[in-house]
Amino acid sequence: MIEPQLISRQRQLLTDLHQAAADRARAEPELAQAFKARRLAIETDYEETYQNVIIRFASDKEAADLEINTRREAAQRRFEEEQSAADRDRIEALTKLRASYRRDKESVRNTFQEARWTLSAELEGIKTEAEARLREDEARVTARMDRLEAIQHEAEQLLQAWKQPVETAPPLPDVTDRQKLRNLQSCVAEAEEHLAGLHELVLPRWLKGRRLLWIFLFLWLALIWPLGWVAGRFLPDGGTLAGQLVIGAAASTILNLAAGYGAWALIWSVSRRQVRDLYLPLVAVI
Repeated sequence: MIEPQLISRQRQLLTDLHQAAADRARAEPELAQAFKARRLAIETDYEETYQNVIIRFASDKEAADLEINTRREAAQRRFEEEQSAADRDRIEALTKLRASYRRDKESVRNTFQEARWTLSAELEGIKTEAEARLREDEARVTARMDRLEAIQHEAEQLLQAWKQPVETAPPLPDVTDRQKLRNLQSCVAEAEEHLAGLHELVLPRWLKGRRLLWIFLFLWLALIWPLGWVAGRFLPDGGTLAGQLVIGAAASTILNLAAGYGAWALIWSVSRRQVRDLYLPLVAVI
């Protein structure tokens, strides 16, 4: 019972399939025609849309190019205007700067010229004053040096009159520059002090001239008779007056020669020491 139903069902399906195939065969030309029409419509619409897009793109591109060119020209004009204004400002500022530089240069030149004249005048005044002071100092130095030479000459003459050898001062030890630049006036004062000390010496004056000779000559004459009288007492009968005088003269001569030489040597030695103590420092100062 089931098998006939299946066969019947299959038959029905085959029938429907043949019917559908027949319907399709009948509808296929129409579908193809409709597809072609639709495709053509789509292609036509696409072409129109494509052309519109191209046209709009070209239009937009042209408008954009025009706007770009317009803005570029505007920017170029604005740049040129600003550049021109900047050039004018630069030229104006440069002109002002050059004018200010010329004014400042002239002012500085005038100030420098005035300062140079002032400094030249002051320098000339200072130079004149310095030259005057230099001449005064040279005159004072010359006068003091002449005074030192006069002191040295006077001291040498004094030593020669006292029969004292004129010696030179021993070499001085190394001294500093500050000690070398000692005041010349103090040197003159010190030299005059030493010269005054030489003049105050008493003992060397006995060596001057023939003072000792006259003193011992007088002493020789004064001792002839006393020495002859004393010697006559030791002679037989006291001796004669002429013999006493001869003996007294001989004894007085021997005594005065010994005493005179001893006194002269003592005076000369002491005088020499005193003179050296004053003369050598004087020469060292000079």
